[in-house]
Amino acid sequence: MPVPDFQTVMLPVLRLADGGEVRAADAVDRISDESHLTPDERAELLPSGRQAKIANRVHWAVTYLVKAGLLSRPRRGVFAITERGRKVLANPPARIDINFLSQFDGFDEFRTKPPEDPEDIESEPSTEPTATLAAGTPDERIEAAFNDLNATLRAELLDRVQTMHPTAFEKLIIDLMLGMAPMRLPFVAPMSNNGLCGDWLCEVSCAMQGSDLDQLIDELEHLVTSSFSPLEGRMVEHRYDLISGSMIYDWRPAWDKANAIQELFKTVRYPTKAERDRAWVRFNDIRNDLSRRANADRAKFREVSQSWRDKVVEDLRPLRYVFVPILSDIDPTTVDEMKELGRLLKEARNLLHEKRSVMLREHKDECYALAEEIKQSHDRFWEQYHKSRETRRLAHVQAMREKAEKIEGNLQRNREKREKAVGALERVEANISKNEDMLASAYSDNYRERVEGWLADSIEKRDSILESIRRFDEWIAQDEDRLSELRSKIFARE
Repeated sequence: MPVPDFQTVMLPVLRLADGGEVRAADAVDRISDESHLTPDERAELLPSGRQAKIANRVHWAVTYLVKAGLLSRPRRGVFAITERGRKVLANPPARIDINFLSQFDGFDEFRTKPPEDPEDIESEPSTEPTATLAAGTPDERIEAAFNDLNATLRAELLDRVQTMHPTAFEKLIIDLMLGMAPMRLPFVAPMSNNGLCGDWLCEVSCAMQGSDLDQLIDELEHLVTSSFSPLEGRMVEHRYDLISGSMIYDWRPAWDKANAIQELFKTVRYPTKAERDRAWVRFNDIRNDLSRRANADRAKFREVSQSWRDKVVEDLRPLRYVFVPILSDIDPTTVDEMKELGRLLKEARNLLHEKRSVMLREHKDECYALAEEIKQSHDRFWEQYHKSRETRRLAHVQAMREKAEKIEGNLQRNREKREKAVGALERVEANISKNEDMLASAYSDNYRERVEGWLADSIEKRDSILESIRRFDEWIAQDEDRLSELRSKIFARE
């Protein structure tokens, strides 16, 4: 099916947001899936060839819904539904389009002032013609689309400029002045540490006068001489002392101002060469002072960073696990000792993490590398320990299995012996019965005595067999209990 237009995807986009925050990239994929787009349709580009058509239309749908108050952008690249959007979904229309959105406050104003370019995507509203554009001539459509793009660019630039850091804004103004000469544009003099001051905005020529540049030099001098670095003039009494707060002053605003002034010297004209030379010498003196202060800061910061590097390395080095199998087959290190080394390693790494903001990258990298090396040595111990433990477990299980097999053999033999004893008992019982019959029918005293002897021997033999059967039963019961216990242990250790 063809790629849906941006008004068609408005309702599906709103429904996606009802489940929570949604990433714009995820929304494109999910709308593509719901629309059953083929790979070729998903890859279809705008006429400019810079962006997928479905991505462009989903982003524009999000922008229109945001302007109507149905969606919000909690952060870059993410949108979420608003309370107004939930009310719309509670009784959803068959379709959400521009005519539907016109009922909400602020949307008509947005329509007269074209929308922002959503999330830095390529904006081509001409690919999504509104009702007004669709009714115009080709020339009117082209002109309206051109106006939309220009207005969108203006809105985006305005938003970015309004959120810029004051120092970056100052640099932007100076770069703009240099790039637009000899045109006229608003210029600020003087500049403050808080950024540009609107009360000083005035129309001046881009070809600045020497007095204007002198004011900028005065501003730079004030910025350099009135600034105090937390490390400047401070002695570290102990190499592990912590200096709280910002460890090094941010001299970048001063350097940005100095670089801008240096560029302005290329275009600003002084009444006389002597005045320009004096200004240049003064500017260089200030810049040298700035360099001295910044270098002193870096040196002191390196001193503090080095002290914390030494502290962390001193804590880490004794924690390395070393075992040389050549010297001994038995590792003397115990599990409790390794647990203590692991605890100390964790403390050292926590200290490194805590002090990373006051350390140079080279010192941090060295400490992190050493900590990782020691951790790997600990991992080797635990790997060997678990292997050894597994070997012992398997050996113990094998020993229990062999013992179980031995008990099973004894059990089988005792059962066989008991069966033989039971057979012998049956034969003896039959013999006793026979002797008792013979005794009852004895025809002489001599014969009677002989039968009584045979009967006594049979009874004695029966008693012996019964005792043997009792012992076999006892042994069988003991072996069965031992075998059951062993099997439970083997099952638990496997």
